[in-house]
Amino acid sequence: MNMVSSVHPLPARVVPLSGESLVSLVRRTAAVMGYKGPRELLALLADCGKVQANVSLLRPGPALEWLAALLRQTPERLLGLTVHRFASTLMLDHNDASRTTLCDSKTALRYFARGTFPICPECLRQDATTYERLSWSLYALPVCIEHRCWLVYRCPSCNRALRSE
Repeated sequence: MNMVSSVHPLPARVVPLSGESLVSLVRRTAAVMGYKGPRELLALLADCGKVQANVSLLRPGPALEWLAALLRQTPERLLGLTVHRFASTLMLDHNDASRTTLCDSKTALRYFARGTFPICPECLRQDATTYERLSWSLYALPVCIEHRCWLVYRCPSCNRALRSE
C-alpha cells in the first residue's frame, strides 16, 4: 500500500510564492491553519521518521512526498523551494548527474543557514503577503539582491533576535 495515499491534505491551501523557501511555506501554512508554529504542522509527518526543522534542506524521499501531499503540491514543486535549487551552481563536481540536482549535506551545511534566518526589511515592507526568500539563507549572500541592503538577524527597532521557528 502506498503510504502517501493515506495522507489527508490540509484544507487550507497556501500557494508558494516566487523565490520562497520551503520553511516559509510551511510557516505560512501553519499560521493559516491556526497551529502554534511549523513544528506542530511537521509533527503530522511523524510516520516518516524525524523531520528536521529546516525543511528547506529536505531531499527527495518519504518526508518530502508526505509534505507535498499535505500541502497539495507536487514533490518536484516543493523540491524547487529547497536548497537543492542552487545545486548546479554550488556543486563543483558535475561528473555525476545526481550531484548537479541535489546538494550533498556538506554543501548544504557550508552554504546555508540552519537556525536563525536573516531577512530583508525592504522586501518585507513591500510584500502584500510576508514570506521568506530561499536566497536569504545563503551565507555567501549577506545582502538582498533586489534592494542591495544588508540582511538582518535582529529587529532594527528593538534589537531582539528574529524568531528561528
